[in-house]
Amino acid sequence: MSCSAGCHACEYDSPPETPIEDVRLQLAQDGRTWDLDVADAGTERNDQFGWVTWTFAVPADATPGRARLIPEHGEPASIRIR
Repeated sequence: MSCSAGCHACEYDSPPETPIEDVRLQLAQDGRTWDLDVADAGTERNDQFGWVTWTFAVPADATPGRARLIPEHGEPASIRIR
């Protein structure tokens, strides 16, 4: 959005952003990958706008040790399965 001094209205350079839908989360470990969950990003215009929260169970055939959570959009996170 851009405004100049003394303007009464602002002009939008682009349409407002909309949260991403159907964001996939995967678990990767020792050359294997599991699809864990799919969720939509938050739509409320507060601290949760654009954030994604997944609910999942660790796959039974994942082994204790290092692994990575990989969101479809964003940076992977290193985790340890116990």
